[in-house]
Amino acid sequence: MKLARKGENIYKRKDGRWEGRYVKGYDLSGKRKQGYVYGRTYSEVKEKLIQLKANVKNDKAVASSNLTFRKWTEIWLENKGQIKASTLMVYKSRIKNHIEPALGDIKLKMLNKDILQRFIDNMCLQYKAATVKSVYALLKVILEAAEDKQLVSGFYRGLKLPKTGASKVKALSVDEQKRIEAVIRERNQQNDIGVIICLYTGIRVGELCALRWENVNLDKGIIAIKETIQRIENTDTEKKTKINFSTPKSLASQREIPLPSFLIDMLSPLKKDSGFVINRYGKYVEPRTYARRFKKIIADAGVENIKFHALRHTFATRALEIGIDPKTLSELLGHSSVGITLNLYGHSLDEHKKKEIERLGKIYGLQSERAVINLEYK
Repeated sequence: MKLARKGENIYKRKDGRWEGRYVKGYDLSGKRKQGYVYGRTYSEVKEKLIQLKANVKNDKAVASSNLTFRKWTEIWLENKGQIKASTLMVYKSRIKNHIEPALGDIKLKMLNKDILQRFIDNMCLQYKAATVKSVYALLKVILEAAEDKQLVSGFYRGLKLPKTGASKVKALSVDEQKRIEAVIRERNQQNDIGVIICLYTGIRVGELCALRWENVNLDKGIIAIKETIQRIENTDTEKKTKINFSTPKSLASQREIPLPSFLIDMLSPLKKDSGFVINRYGKYVEPRTYARRFKKIIADAGVENIKFHALRHTFATRALEIGIDPKTLSELLGHSSVGITLNLYGHSLDEHKKKEIERLGKIYGLQSERAVINLEYK
């Protein structure tokens, strides 16, 4: 059989006839089913294929769309390929808790824009806008894969989603930060240094707990963030959850962060050749355990109950206050784009700009004062 012409599935057979191939549908596993047409000439077969492709109501649209949304989601997950265990856990959680209860039993051929819009509207009555958008983002990816298989059309696009305002982040005031640092000095406990590290590098609690001494270079004054640790759902044994080490959230999150000189001095007497920086008898400390340690510290400091993640926001806020530019801050935080940084901390940047403008405004007062002095000498 001769090779097909570029971009066409038309072949010259050994018996002299021409053969054309096309996708006529998919079985229940989502596997492609091949169809064939024959003719005495190339042009005849090409015309037959054009007619088949132009017929939008052919068998593939009917047979394949009898899949339920639940079944297609199972197929999609099975063929997702290698993804991080933590990401897979998030997918399964959103599917189980939000998507399947409402859409699981509906056949793909019955899904339409109205059904999905009602689904979104109902979610808006129960959940925050950010949750609704995250669920829709996953739903869209699943349906895009179904569209690629010609199981559905693009009706899922253009839905009305809830509006989300600018994210408000909680950061410590300078006074609160100083009080926490004072308590840590007074307690004089080695593992408390993790709070100082986060306040002056902005790393996440999972990144802190996964930080190993071999990734701390005090000669160069940097730490390399290569891992994160978190507790995820366990499907391998009877235990419901397990500890999982993985790479950080994105490629940008794998980064090197310079250390201030005072922190290098604090870490130097503690430095080891290997092992975890934050540890208990040499073993790692999991994030939620360390977060409880943080709660005790802020209670002793008389600071209101805040989440550990506020240390990251505090680092970003202080950085903007001293004039670090958003691009540099974005790289230090490990954000995939400077836009994410600006969306989170734009308000802090605006406040900093106002203070700087006030400093500039003092020039006017200085000039006015000089003008008065000049008048007095006339």
